[in-house]
Amino acid sequence: MGDQSARIDSTGEQETSSTRPEPVRDAYGISNSFLCSEDQDLWSQLHPSNVAVGTHKELESLRKKLKEDYGMKDQLWKLLKRFLQGHDQEHVVNKDFLSFHGFIAVTKWFGSFKRMKKGNTCYCLQQVENLMKKGGVKRGKSFVSWFAGFITNDEAYKYLRKEKCGTFLVRFSESLSSEGGFCVAVKLKDDEVLQYQIKGDYEQACNGERYNANLRLNSELKEARDIGPCTNIVEFVDALRCGVDIEGDFETFCPGLPLNATFQGYS
Repeated sequence: MGDQSARIDSTGEQETSSTRPEPVRDAYGISNSFLCSEDQDLWSQLHPSNVAVGTHKELESLRKKLKEDYGMKDQLWKLLKRFLQGHDQEHVVNKDFLSFHGFIAVTKWFGSFKRMKKGNTCYCLQQVENLMKKGGVKRGKSFVSWFAGFITNDEAYKYLRKEKCGTFLVRFSESLSSEGGFCVAVKLKDDEVLQYQIKGDYEQACNGERYNANLRLNSELKEARDIGPCTNIVEFVDALRCGVDIEGDFETFCPGLPLNATFQGYS
């Protein structure tokens, strides 16, 4: 886009930063703005549902488009589909449809669907695939990931409270969902679980040849400055596990997370 201060809203109108109104946000805090014109074009090309034309699209039309444009693998689609629908799990009546807000949320967490300058892929697919390949370890025939996806603060506590010290997981942040934020939770002594927010710059993440969300701990702690900025969530977790001087050891992946079955067999 020539004017980087211009934004495209859900109606298709383009406004400058000086004239555009504040973006409307849904109950989850997700803004109604596309990240770029390519995402708007993709959304407009998807087949509209007969439920609410313009606010819902058929998931199958997105799958076909991504497979046609980028040769997307079926296993990668399984995880992306979970992310696209997971944001609205409690509100989805028909699982065959994708909401506009789910589409926007995924681009804030993993980047735009626009084609990268190098390689036959887009930013979003590259980042989701990177998570599938590097977001865990093989244990025998199983793949155990540290990424929990859409679980709440309370659910993270329940997963971790009985685990040994240093066990951790990463999830989508509820309070930072409008900013593409994550949250890392780690088990301390007794039943204590500490949770840190992770915040980046989703608006600038896809402006270069490589994806770079500039992820950092969203904390005033002096020690938090030792982590990042990191280009993506996988790199961020690698930095955490290098023994940074914040509370929590980040040694062991939390077992039994809901996405492990989806990760299985991809790496």
